[in-house]
Amino acid sequence: MKAIFRVIYNGISDFAVMIVESVMVYVVNMAFITYLTPGHFEAYAAANIIISMFYSIYLGASMGLQPMLSQMMGEKRFAGLKPLISYSIRKSFAYGLLIYIGLMPFVRWILGLFSKWTSDY
Repeated sequence: MKAIFRVIYNGISDFAVMIVESVMVYVVNMAFITYLTPGHFEAYAAANIIISMFYSIYLGASMGLQPMLSQMMGEKRFAGLKPLISYSIRKSFAYGLLIYIGLMPFVRWILGLFSKWTSDY
């Protein structure tokens, strides 16, 4: 029973993220279907490709750290968790910021590749 609670404690944050993300996608899709035109769908999909790049950095960092965090939790090395997570957040933020700044001149062109609707502007 104790092992089950440790597994739940360790995986509850990832589970919560996936549930919230699923609900968010459902709500956004229902709003699009109800209120928007196909052109809006195209624009959203094109912009979402750019957003996904930034989201993937943070998701990759958290998923990549999961085995190490699990090992540290199992070995009861709690003092090392905070510096590791802090380092990961700082590094992910730096990568995201550099990619964002680097892509700024090209965003209009990139969006135009994926959507006729956005390239008309």
